[in-house]
Amino acid sequence: MTDWAYLAVATALLGTAAFILLEGFLALNPQQPPEEPQSPYPRASAIIAAYLPNEAATVEETIDAFLRIDYPAGLQVILAYNTPRDLPVEAALRALAERDPRFVPFRVEGSTSKAQNVNAALAIVTGEVTAVFDADHQPDADSFRRAWRWLSSGWDVVQGHCVIRNGEESWVARMVAVEFESIYAVSHPGRARMHGFGIFGGSNGYWKTKLLRKIRMHGSMLTEDIDSALRSVEAGYKIANDPYLVSRELAPATLGALTNQRLRWAQGWFQVSLKHLPLGLRSRHLTLRQKLGFFICWAGASSIRCCRCRCSQSSGTGCWSMTVRSIGPFRCSC
Repeated sequence: MTDWAYLAVATALLGTAAFILLEGFLALNPQQPPEEPQSPYPRASAIIAAYLPNEAATVEETIDAFLRIDYPAGLQVILAYNTPRDLPVEAALRALAERDPRFVPFRVEGSTSKAQNVNAALAIVTGEVTAVFDADHQPDADSFRRAWRWLSSGWDVVQGHCVIRNGEESWVARMVAVEFESIYAVSHPGRARMHGFGIFGGSNGYWKTKLLRKIRMHGSMLTEDIDSALRSVEAGYKIANDPYLVSRELAPATLGALTNQRLRWAQGWFQVSLKHLPLGLRSRHLTLRQKLGFFICWAGASSIRCCRCRCSQSSGTGCWSMTVRSIGPFRCSC
């Protein structure tokens, strides 16, 4: 039995290495949008999701960056935020909204998640295109123009390239900066060409508003962004990946912050894998090539055993935790 297990693991590792090599070669020639949009620029909206006690120090800089974006058809900038208490920065945000009507500060009462903030903001979105961002992002000035070149030519969602802008802050941030380049400049565009679909990664993603209102974000999922992307792909919608559609963000600067972030991501991807691998393989909208992509990307995660742990801070709902046979259980990261 041990010999068979060793053979299975070795085969999986060799297969993974081969697919990574193929992704790298395909990323040398990523898909490109048309040179010109296929229809006139429509009005657009940006939803910036924030939890203000954590992001009050950077949110004004973020808003300033969005208001500098060059877009000819009008850009609505919504800061959809939740906070457990009133904060001084809220007065500054209201003053900014009075000076510039493009900006809409929107406090989502009772919200406890990014998913709730985004879903609530969709009720006041006025654009035909809606982009979703985290509160530390600063997109390039031509980002909405480039995104419309994709969306006007038959694509439903386009995921851009997230670049780390605080790499000099610590060795952890520098490590994440290198990792993000391998992900957003190589893996994602290569994988999109190989499998025939891209993935919305939670920020710097541009949606047709009608689709985002239909799909929405599910707060029950730890990685609600990946869940929304896979539900879209399973329903037959097209997601592009563009390594030249750039937005700059902040990386965790300490090992503890990075560990917390990656544990949540790992738990969320595992949760998504359990839900979507069988759904993707059964979807009548996916080609055989795309179903193979689902299997390659998510079958491995489904081989990890899952357990439910009870978090003392939760209200009886529990949280996701992973158990790997050779490593032992991770602690609950709630």
